[in-house]
Amino acid sequence: MTKDYIYNHFDNIPYHKRLGVTLKEIGKDTVKLELPFIEKNSNFGDVLHGGIAASLISITARYLVLSSLDTEFDKYHVSIIQQDVQYLSAAVSEPVTATGSILKQGKELTFVSIDIMKKNNIFVARGIVTLRYSKKPALEYEIYPEDINWKTFYKKPYKLSPVAEIASSQGFIKDVGMNYLHMDDRVSIIKLDFKDELSIDGKNFHEGIITALSDTAGAMAAWAAISLGSHKASTPAIQMNFFDLPDGDNIIALGRVLSKKAESFISEVSVVCENSHKLIAKSSVIYRIVI
Repeated sequence: MTKDYIYNHFDNIPYHKRLGVTLKEIGKDTVKLELPFIEKNSNFGDVLHGGIAASLISITARYLVLSSLDTEFDKYHVSIIQQDVQYLSAAVSEPVTATGSILKQGKELTFVSIDIMKKNNIFVARGIVTLRYSKKPALEYEIYPEDINWKTFYKKPYKLSPVAEIASSQGFIKDVGMNYLHMDDRVSIIKLDFKDELSIDGKNFHEGIITALSDTAGAMAAWAAISLGSHKASTPAIQMNFFDLPDGDNIIALGRVLSKKAESFISEVSVVCENSHKLIAKSSVIYRIVI
């Protein structure tokens, strides 16, 4: 398979175009991406949204597997099963790079490591991703995750914390159209309508944006557990498990704080389809608010 084929494939993914990411290097077991500073990928203060860093990890992981194959991509089925991300520092008004390598590749599973770096070789994030690849699609689960009716997830009337208006008013969250439906009482409910620019193939959300939505929902659940104030906050880590694809449906993230230890909150987030209520992903988000 030629490098031109790989680069052309990369450049035609809608979500890659939305992010503004470019594929700079590709080798047998390594991949490097570059992302310039773009305001619409940021939070307040021009800080790179954690979901963007997680998206770069998802993208790098997938292309590490694809570039290792000896034939065209469309002959294989590649899916992310689990993704762990640790956030180590903030990238502010600056470009970042994502560099990944294959740790182990078996007959169907591949384990990869990805580093997100900013200037002076300072870590922004590190990810470990487990992927499945095969010439045949995965068999259906013998035991499916239970569907979750998001309409009855929170049984009280919906409310929005003052933080909701602030958080959704600019940057990445506003640009992709995350719609805050509820944010109160340690619970967040955030809807994201399907757009081609958020897709991997024109019909399914990219795993990166699903992770970004989960990150946001976990953070907003933590903010919904405290009173508004001038606090410092960040996501130290997120763990994602992917079960299925939404097949063009809109998705809704349901976040709930499970525990709080000092300034650290642990939130559980379920991502479900708006119409079918199918559970497509689940995550654990560690969020830190220094009051």
